[in-house]
Amino acid sequence: MPDSLEGLQTAGPYAVLSIATAMAWGFNRGRAFVVAATLLGAFAVNHFWRGGIDIIFCWVFGINDHLTIQPDVQYVMSPSGDRTIGDALVLGSRVIASW
Repeated sequence: MPDSLEGLQTAGPYAVLSIATAMAWGFNRGRAFVVAATLLGAFAVNHFWRGGIDIIFCWVFGINDHLTIQPDVQYVMSPSGDRTIGDALVLGSRVIASW
């Protein structure tokens, strides 16, 4: 990357995520605001803190009164606080039966 653009590696994500957070707030889009604010916070924490970070999205779908499915998406930055290990995307799900 040219020296003249070196600051974009840090400032670029902050700018984009800050704009996304502000637009979601301004247009009253609650879910988009939560996602943008979470990503902005995670990027900031990852930038200044040297530990590992997990961003987890989880939701529940009710199939009927007795069966639900719970998909799970996780993005792990710096697993175990080791920045030499690449980030990981973890996908999973859970099926819950109740009676």
